[in-house]
Amino acid sequence: MTTPTPYPPADRYKHTSTPSLLTAAQTAQSPIAWLKADHDRLFHLMDTFFILPATSHAHREALVDELVRSTSKHASAEERVIYPLIRDRLPNGGIVYERNVSDDQINKEYLSLLHKMRSERDGDLFDRSVDKFRMIEREHLSIEEEFLDQLDALLSAEERPSVYKALIAAWENAPVYPHPDTGPSRAPFANVVHPVAGLVDKAYDYVRGGRPAEKLED
Repeated sequence: MTTPTPYPPADRYKHTSTPSLLTAAQTAQSPIAWLKADHDRLFHLMDTFFILPATSHAHREALVDELVRSTSKHASAEERVIYPLIRDRLPNGGIVYERNVSDDQINKEYLSLLHKMRSERDGDLFDRSVDKFRMIEREHLSIEEEFLDQLDALLSAEERPSVYKALIAAWENAPVYPHPDTGPSRAPFANVVHPVAGLVDKAYDYVRGGRPAEKLED
């Protein structure tokens, strides 16, 4: 196992990985390219977890905290902007939509579990749980990207900037915690509930520790 030296600070994981890809996608205002770059960022977070030494408890927990936050925001943006487009435009879009929403609900249950776990207290169970989530998420995203490619081929040049802007706006006001108990997040229900949950989550963060609201760079 390779140990990074020196250890990165706990906040090093915020918006980490693939910055050039994310920037390129933002510049082109390409919603599908942006999503795929963010997928890479999520996998970078999960892979980095297994590089850190088992005794680096604060850094491991900080990384999982960012994984929970980033995956929650990513899923919310997709559920409100991308999944409805898949439902409405792909030949089998209805069933793909239901599959993606169901996958997200499973992922939120597991993210909620990870958020409760502690590195030192839970030991190997913490590692195995992160690894299981990585396996589940990799399967979900590999299938999802097949349908994202199909959607990408159907988006006109004229509508790409508006879809991109809607996606980024949804990412920025999304919940930062999974909230699995609210049930599967189907539009238009998610369009109303998610921004409210996002405000509640950010208020909770502020009261708990003053973490600033997250916003993508232009």
